Amino acid sequence: MGTGKDVKSARVDRLAMLRDKLAKTDLRSGGGGFFSPPDGRSVIRIMPEVGEMQFFYQQVGSHMLPGSENRKQFYCPNFTSEGELDCPICDYVEELKRSGDKASLALASALRVKRKFWMNVIDRDHESVGPQIFTPGVMVFGQISSLISDPDYGDIFDVDKGIDIIIERKGKNLETEYQVKPRRDSSPLSEDEDTLNEWLEKARDLTPVEVSDDPEEDKELTKGHILFIVPYDRLKREFENVDSDVDSDEDEDDRPVRKTAAPSRRIVSKTSAPAPKRRVAVEPEEEDLEDAIEEEEDEDEVQKEMVTRTARRHLRR
Repeated sequence: MGTGKDVKSARVDRLAMLRDKLAKTDLRSGGGGFFSPPDGRSVIRIMPEVGEMQFFYQQVGSHMLPGSENRKQFYCPNFTSEGELDCPICDYVEELKRSGDKASLALASALRVKRKFWMNVIDRDHESVGPQIFTPGVMVFGQISSLISDPDYGDIFDVDKGIDIIIERKGKNLETEYQVKPRRDSSPLSEDEDTLNEWLEKARDLTPVEVSDDPEEDKELTKGHILFIVPYDRLKREFENVDSDVDSDEDEDDRPVRKTAAPSRRIVSKTSAPAPKRRVAVEPEEEDLEDAIEEEEDEDEVQKEMVTRTARRHLRR
C-alpha cells in the first residue's frame, strides 16, 4: 500500500496530464480555423504579415442578403480592395438610397457593407490549434490600432519582441463590450524555433485575389490564399440569382437597372501604410449590432416582410 506522499505525487502527475490534455483540446465552438473571443478573458498573439501581405491585417467588407433562409453573404470588392474594384451591390445600395422610399432605404441599410479586419493570430489558451484567423470589427481593431500607434508598444506582432494582447468580452447583443490591453512584458511568438517556423508556414496569406470563371486559372491564382473576390459581372449575376422563388405577380417594370461594366481581374495589394491614429472613440461593431437586432423578439414583422419582398422584387431581372 502506497504512502500518503506517493498518493499525493500521483495526483499531481495526473493533474499535470489533465492540464496538458485540456491545453491541446479546442473547447470553443465554431472551428473552421477562425478565432472568436469567448465571454471573459482571452489572450492572443497577432502574427506578422506572411506571403504577399504588406501588413499584418487585411480589411474585408461583406454584404449580407436579408430575407433569405441561409443569409447569403458576398464579399465586397470595393471595400476589400480599398476602392480599386467596383462592386455591383454597392451600386445597387446607392440606387436604393436615391429612391428615397421607406422600403428601399431599409433594404439599403440591410445590404450595407459590414466591416472586418482579418489577421492571423495564436490563441495562447489553445496554442496546439496553431494559427487562426481573427476577424475583429471596428471596435476591437480600433483598440489594437491605438496600441500600434503608441510609441511604448509599436510592433506588437514582432516574432521576437512582440506583445500578447488580452481581450476581455462581456455583455450580450447591444450591450456587448470589448476591452483590449497589452500584456505587461514582451515575448517571442514561440520559444521553440521549430514551432515558430511551423506557425509562420501555416499562417494564411490574406491578400485578396480576384478570381475568374476559369478553374485552371483560378487554381494557380488562389494557391496559398484564402480570401477570394468575385469579378463584377459574375458577382452581379450571383447577386441577382440568389433568390429564385420570386412571386409571379411582381412587376418587372419596378426593378431598377444597375451598372454592367466589369473591371479586369487582378490580384489586389496595398501600396502604402495607413496613417496611425490614436483612438479616441470608435463606432459600434456592426456585426454585433446586426446579430443583436436579429435576436430581438419584438422585431417589426410588417417592416421585415416589406424589406424581404422589396429584395425579391429588385434582385431579379
